[in-house]
Amino acid sequence: MDTPAGLYEAPRSRAVASFIGNMNFFRGTVWRNGSAMAAIEAEGLGILPMPVVQVAMPDGAPVQIALRPEKFSLSRVRPDSAHAVEGHLRTAAYLGERSHYYLSMPGKADPIAVSTQNTNRPFAAQDEPNG
Repeated sequence: MDTPAGLYEAPRSRAVASFIGNMNFFRGTVWRNGSAMAAIEAEGLGILPMPVVQVAMPDGAPVQIALRPEKFSLSRVRPDSAHAVEGHLRTAAYLGERSHYYLSMPGKADPIAVSTQNTNRPFAAQDEPNG
C-alpha cells in the first residue's frame, strides 16, 4: 500500500516496479568507500554513488537498480557528466507528444527503454530506425 506517486517513483519490489509502467533493471554489486557514501557497480552504468542510509547491505551484495525510461535523456554528443553512458539506437517509435527509444548499451544484454517528450527531439524522423 502506498500513494500513486510512491508506487511509481519508489516501488518496494520488482513486481510492483514492473506492474506499474515500464522499468529498466540493472544488476549491481554494493561496494563501500568508507564514508557516508556507498558505491553500486551496475551493469552498463558503471559506478553509482549512493548514500549508505539507502544501502543497508554488506560489500559484495547483489542489488537491482531500477530506472524509469523518462529518467534518461538522449544526446548525440556525450554530455560532460559522470553519469553519462554510451548507447546505440536500436528502434524508435514516434507517439505524438513523446517518443520511445530502445538502445543497446555496452555491458548490458537487454535493451534499455528511453522515453522523451517531443518538445525538442534528439533524433529526426529520418534518423530513427522503424520510426
